[in-house]
Amino acid sequence: MTARPAFGPFTFTPTADELDRVATRTGLRAMLSGRLSRHHVAPLAAFVLIVAFASILALTGLIGRRLGEAILIVAALAFMVQRLIAHWRLRAAQKGSGARIDRLKSAGEMTLAADDEGVSLSNAGGGVATTWGACVEVEDAGGILYLWSRDKEPVFIPVRALDGQSAAVLNFARTRMSAHTTARSTP
Repeated sequence: MTARPAFGPFTFTPTADELDRVATRTGLRAMLSGRLSRHHVAPLAAFVLIVAFASILALTGLIGRRLGEAILIVAALAFMVQRLIAHWRLRAAQKGSGARIDRLKSAGEMTLAADDEGVSLSNAGGGVATTWGACVEVEDAGGILYLWSRDKEPVFIPVRALDGQSAAVLNFARTRMSAHTTARSTP
């Protein structure tokens, strides 16, 4: 059995805009991981239900018109406050991942290398490496490929640095992740 070819090494110098996008996406995923319904969807659903019930009750005369209007105003105010708090949390998460991005900005050129065992991203200031078994998702978003790990910062590379090989790198990563997932689940 022959070994699969390794991709890379790809070298690139990330732009400030790319690093900001990585910080934003990392912060968003950290904030929403496992809590999307509780923090994002549930308040919207509650707001819609309150508006619908208050409107129905006011229109049918079961509650007074002024009380119905007051309920709608309080519901809208509560929803806007909740969204503001969620925005503050997102900014805090982005700033937390921004500390790593600040280190990367000063480190200059980065090198990404992938083989059958894992992937690594390194530069003069250090780096991050992960095995394919620890990766949970590979994603192409906003011109950047992300390899999301369970316990570490993501490994990322701008699509522009892949010399037109982004589809091949995505397929390679998905194949390796799938192989390690299958190997883990086999008794």
